[in-house]
Amino acid sequence: MTYALKDDQLVHISQVDSGIACNCRCPSCGEVLVAKKGNRKIHHFAHYNSDACESGYETSLHLLAKEVLSEAKQMVIPAVYVIDKNPDWRVSSKQTICIDDVRLERRVGNIIPDIIVSSKDRELLIEIYVTHPVDVAKLENIKSLHLSCLEIDLSQIKDEISKEMLACLLTQDCLNSRWVYNVYADSYYKVYIQVQQKLKLKVHGFALHAMDCPIKARIWKGIPYANVMDDCTGCEYYGRIEYDTQGESEYLCCTGKTRIHSLDSLRSYLASKRP
Repeated sequence: MTYALKDDQLVHISQVDSGIACNCRCPSCGEVLVAKKGNRKIHHFAHYNSDACESGYETSLHLLAKEVLSEAKQMVIPAVYVIDKNPDWRVSSKQTICIDDVRLERRVGNIIPDIIVSSKDRELLIEIYVTHPVDVAKLENIKSLHLSCLEIDLSQIKDEISKEMLACLLTQDCLNSRWVYNVYADSYYKVYIQVQQKLKLKVHGFALHAMDCPIKARIWKGIPYANVMDDCTGCEYYGRIEYDTQGESEYLCCTGKTRIHSLDSLRSYLASKRP
């Protein structure tokens, strides 16, 4: 831990005196810290006469990220895709957003996000991933709030995370950022799932066939079908294969009937359905 609280202000180990004279406390548990500034190990804070708490380091990074964003008043967010990193399904490109307010670890619904950013009339949740990414339970809670959430992955950074490094990750690039959940992408994805046609699957010899193929990739005795491996997996209308509880393939999801293969085609389809 290279950041701590001194007089309720976040300070770096280089800014304080050595030993207990640093007059610092742990950002998480509030216990007294000692500044260890020897010659053999990287300078760091340690708990004085108490066991180190597990969340001290992560809490210090949350405070540092809040400070960075509050000072910069902007951050970079990654591109948004309905289908992961498929350019035909891109909702928006990477962009810089203005920040009006930054709040730290405030309860929202059933969760306490690491950081909440307000931009214009919208709120964005930010999770700082150091040891544990967002799990399934937290993701479901995030979705129920209908708030977009970014995860900043710092788990692979082994060296000290400086304020300058964190500022670069948050305000200049987004290589370590990913959308855990995006409201706009999810709204389109739900429609995309709804318009998919479910094709029955049958095994013929060593091949798996999707029956009643809407684009008639192949025809046998007047019945259209498609070879899943040769035809479907490379088809622009291919969605996914869903399975039953025994793990056997049940049906293939396809948008060939509606000819939806991109975000633009989905938008056109929705426009045609409006009264």
